[in-house]
Amino acid sequence: MAKKKKKGKKKMQTDVATKGKGELAPLNPADFGLDFTASDLLLPQVYLTQKSSKRAGKDGVTYGEARDSMNDKVICSFEGGRTILPFYIKKKWVVETQGKTRWEYVKTVDWKLENDKLPYLGDDGTRNVRCYDLFFLLPDEVAKGATLPYIVTLRMASAKAAQKLMTQMKMFLTMGQPTYACTFELSTFEKSNDDGAWAVFDIQKGKASNKVELEACGKWLKTVQATTVVAHEVEDLD
Repeated sequence: MAKKKKKGKKKMQTDVATKGKGELAPLNPADFGLDFTASDLLLPQVYLTQKSSKRAGKDGVTYGEARDSMNDKVICSFEGGRTILPFYIKKKWVVETQGKTRWEYVKTVDWKLENDKLPYLGDDGTRNVRCYDLFFLLPDEVAKGATLPYIVTLRMASAKAAQKLMTQMKMFLTMGQPTYACTFELSTFEKSNDDGAWAVFDIQKGKASNKVELEACGKWLKTVQATTVVAHEVEDLD
């Protein structure tokens, strides 16, 4: 005669799905009713603290620091640089007018081949500043599965850093490699002349990107090129 199986309460499944030992698996936003696209996101903008910046000397913010606008994370400073994964650069013109104590923003003009030679000073007293919006990921965040890009605008004296990077990206393409074939070191230093001193960005080539980094950069490059992304801007940080 067959033995009857003992009836008992089924154990409720409460374990969270994991990728591996002690590592949480990524969750699908759609399961929570959230269908994210790039246009729904604000990308952190990186601000460089100058002596004249409103936050300089407040809340632990020091001159020469580059912090992100969303989480106030220190990206780099005079004390040390940060390894980044640049994957895209977008050029633009920023038109400014002379205020009482500083140049003030007027508008942004998309860069085109036709307006590449705009004069620095306009007939109406404004100035045209060539800017480079650099999109990058942080390798340490990519390794953890977090791949939200940052945007840093390189302009004026910092434009040389963008030109160095674009030259290297051009070389990568010539060799049949993607523009994000290697990491770079983003840092800041002080530059001075008879008019004063200010913080400037610099960039140096690092090591070859690994497979995970290449895949993350490739995905975000397609997204940025296909979608209008918006930078998270905070006026108080400038």
